[in-house]
Amino acid sequence: MARLNQLIVIRENLISTGLYTTAPTPDIVGAPYAFLLPRYILYFIYEKGCILRQDICLIFLHVLTKRGNKMKILKTATMLLASTVLSYSALAAESNRTVIGDVEMPEVQNSKAFDEIKKRLGKWEGKMTQYLTGDVFDVSYEWKLTSGGNTIAETIIEDGVEMLTTYSDKDGELVIKHYCALGTEPIFKVSQASGNVLAIELDNRSDFNPEVQSFVTDMKWTTDPANPNTMIFENSVHLDGALTNNRAELRKIN
Repeated sequence: MARLNQLIVIRENLISTGLYTTAPTPDIVGAPYAFLLPRYILYFIYEKGCILRQDICLIFLHVLTKRGNKMKILKTATMLLASTVLSYSALAAESNRTVIGDVEMPEVQNSKAFDEIKKRLGKWEGKMTQYLTGDVFDVSYEWKLTSGGNTIAETIIEDGVEMLTTYSDKDGELVIKHYCALGTEPIFKVSQASGNVLAIELDNRSDFNPEVQSFVTDMKWTTDPANPNTMIFENSVHLDGALTNNRAELRKIN
């Protein structure tokens, strides 16, 4: 509600100057407000409900072809733009918070490792080589922010089999939980998070017996600084008592 009130204040300030209108803007889909100037038109655009969804609003200046004192109009437009941007900066900063109903969720400080995972947000696809059998098959990994930005959910598809991994902080440390097609749910901790390498290993809370259980033991992602849209993913798996390795070459598609 406070964010909406701030938006209304910006609008009312513009109305008082006579530079505000609710005239339709057919060339801009979904633009509920237009701030008109003699030569320039400032569009303050946002989609319905974006204030509560924490979306980023777009502000830009569109030049119209009308007569007028160019310098005077440009000065007026610049002052109005600066005033609006400054007012919206405070609004945007506040809107980074997650709100459910009218209750603001507490702010959480993310770990360095969590921020490293965030760099991989998006969908990655490629081929995985299964060294145990020599098979090569299609894989995809898609990372998405959820839970108000406090958790990253990774949807894994390997040779058509879907799995899930979650990444979230606990007491300042990244905790990774993998829900595996092998029927086990190992918990991992970060072993390396520097440069272009992020590696995780089994946490001591994962108490598996490799003689009778199959489970993933570690994972590593290596990016190429010269080509950030490519990545190597490697993991090790205890499978039927034997340790095996897999390697995938991935490319970011979105």
